[in-house]
Amino acid sequence: MFQVYQAYKYFEQIKSGDIDFLTFINKGLKSLNEEDKVLYRDVVKSTVNRYYFLKWECERLELDDNDFYVVLLALYHYKKGFNDETLKAYINEGKEYFSYDPDKIYSKITSLNHGFYPLTEKEEKNFITSTGLRFAYPFYIVKMMVNQHGYSQTYKLLSSSRKNIPLSLAVETKKTTVSKVLESYKEDFQIGTLSSRTISYVGKNIVKHPLFVKRDIYVLDQVSAHLGDKLQIEALDDILLIHPKRDSFSKDVLRQLNDLGNLTVVCQNPIQEKNLRESIGNKKAPLEIFTSDMDVLLTHVPYSRFNKVCLFVDSTELGLVRHNPQGLLRLKQSDIDGIIEKEYEDLTEALKFVRTNGKLIYVAYTYNKKETYQIINKYLNEHKNVTLEEERMIFASDIPSDGVYYAILNKTSDD
Repeated sequence: MFQVYQAYKYFEQIKSGDIDFLTFINKGLKSLNEEDKVLYRDVVKSTVNRYYFLKWECERLELDDNDFYVVLLALYHYKKGFNDETLKAYINEGKEYFSYDPDKIYSKITSLNHGFYPLTEKEEKNFITSTGLRFAYPFYIVKMMVNQHGYSQTYKLLSSSRKNIPLSLAVETKKTTVSKVLESYKEDFQIGTLSSRTISYVGKNIVKHPLFVKRDIYVLDQVSAHLGDKLQIEALDDILLIHPKRDSFSKDVLRQLNDLGNLTVVCQNPIQEKNLRESIGNKKAPLEIFTSDMDVLLTHVPYSRFNKVCLFVDSTELGLVRHNPQGLLRLKQSDIDGIIEKEYEDLTEALKFVRTNGKLIYVAYTYNKKETYQIINKYLNEHKNVTLEEERMIFASDIPSDGVYYAILNKTSDD
């Protein structure tokens, strides 16, 4: 039976990082009946995606600083068929865990009359306030984005992060080609906009599609495919992937190596390592997987070993909000300077694993220029043995993908 307090507990675990949002949505409710599963998923998902708006609304309703009220508002606003009597029952349920007057809470929430708390005229005219509330972003992030990208681009980027995009896939080249797939199933697929290796699925229920059933196609987001293209994988490559954000990228690199090179993947945590091992299965390949922080990576692999390294830094991840909305909940303004400092340290350390005449791709899933262009400029100014081959920031508002910045660096010597 659905309990609003349990939905609150799920949300708190996601917010704290104890549960991954996508893992919860896809796997976390398997033991429940279908009706309860849908209700928990919808309420928690709405709370995560609309948190900063709901938090603001709680303040306007003069509710205490308690995320239980945020979950109640998510239930009230976003669950269809929800009535006031049901709300009253859930408020009474919460009284067992929190000290409050249920009649007062009920009166404040129902004063919305199933609408949303209105913005004042002044708030409507303030771009940072109105945009932050419309797309549920903290105001300091909206302000930072405006300062770096301007009003129009900021609006496009934030709005795109709240929109669904078609599923991106790649073809198994040993079995078929992109052109054959598009010719045979022109109603179901479109050519990818970022990588010619990808196709976008615009049909329904990919799991039952004959090409997916036969494993002629597999899930691969466009950014991962594009980064794989930029690696320019060749036979006998020795490649190191540090903290990839998507398992599909690691698997795609392994596919392209085709057992003719070596791949080492450094995961951020044991859960990521477990998921990657399970997804690869019993496939025998020149592959090494382990979990490590950057500061102890040398205990696993030697310096100057790899001809190609791809470093995925832990960034503010503003380009991953569509895929990873809980990132906004965990990000604090006071942490950003420390994040930038750590990114620079990780770049410095990662380049030590690149051999002379090798390359490193620096990847940050963010739009913050201080974590991207400025870090690379600083590093190039301080290290003359590294040159810039290419850099680019990809906006999710322009291409149906994650937002990302990457820089391709060439190492000319070890000095």
